[in-house]
Amino acid sequence: MPVTGEQLAALNGQGPLDAALAYAALGWPVFPVAPVDLATGNCACKRGAACEEPGKHPLVRWTERATTDARQLRDWWHWQPHANVGVATGQASGLVVVDIDPHHEGDLTQKALEAAGHAFPPTLTARTRSGGWHLFYRAPEGRHVANTTGSLAGVGSTPGIDVRGDRGYIIVAPSVRPTSPDPATGAPRFGRYQWVASDDALAGAPAWAVVAVPREPVARGHLAASPSSAPEKRAAAALGAEVRRVRSAGEGERNVVLFQAAANLFEICNTGWLDEAQVRAELTEAGLAAGLSASEVSGTLKAQWHRKLGVVRPGWPPRGGPGAGAARGPLPVRRQGLGKGHLDEGGLGEGGLGR
Repeated sequence: MPVTGEQLAALNGQGPLDAALAYAALGWPVFPVAPVDLATGNCACKRGAACEEPGKHPLVRWTERATTDARQLRDWWHWQPHANVGVATGQASGLVVVDIDPHHEGDLTQKALEAAGHAFPPTLTARTRSGGWHLFYRAPEGRHVANTTGSLAGVGSTPGIDVRGDRGYIIVAPSVRPTSPDPATGAPRFGRYQWVASDDALAGAPAWAVVAVPREPVARGHLAASPSSAPEKRAAAALGAEVRRVRSAGEGERNVVLFQAAANLFEICNTGWLDEAQVRAELTEAGLAAGLSASEVSGTLKAQWHRKLGVVRPGWPPRGGPGAGAARGPLPVRRQGLGKGHLDEGGLGEGGLGR
């Protein structure tokens, strides 16, 4: 019989290991996530107060090691008894999770979707530590479901609503993470992930939320009449290829792959054929899915954005025709070669950001 929200709600008060074993029994691959120090609110990892994602980052290479093996789970939680619990999403577990964050207007976006006829069907639901919602759905069979931030595949931009699919993960009950400190005393405060008690079982993911709607084919005559459509298609293809390359990069190469991808795509941004915000969002999601931390991804993108100031991709005409110029001002003077401590698209120099 399918598990219901009422049954999962019993895990809210369980210890992390017992909950992890229960999820594994459902066939959901599990892995340990960094715990938090309840005295200080800091992450219990070696970075401590400097950690930018306290209680959220995996303690193991989860893309390879997430498991339903009870012996492995017991070993992990013997090592870290208070570790939070992560569950792999996508094909690994058969789960797709919609994340609604009211702090980024996700609740308003949800109401707008409902008004447009796109209501999320009732399903297993969890309350996040910050007051948002995780809606758990059954992944569509035989289809890749991408991780998205602020967008849904069949709808487009959806501020405050994300999706976790293939090569993604989600934090589940009874995990604990810090919220904002007490404004009066500065003492740390915490929020818990909790299942919502209900009779609902796991529903199928709504296709409009997770499956891209095919575009109408463009007539050949239209292509001939619109020369700009060729660079647009090339730019979209380049973005897709680089995002896939970052997402599939392995440990030890993922930062340099992100570095290369950002360099290539920001040069296209400077011609006007790609949107910087979209490139940043998709590379960020891909980098996180590959196992990089948020600080590593943001640092790499920031460095490349400044480094590629005004540099346009060879062979790409500026959008708007001859004389339109680069999107970010004049080309800088290019130095011949690179000194120590610099990175180039061909690989890592001394002092580079290897991982």
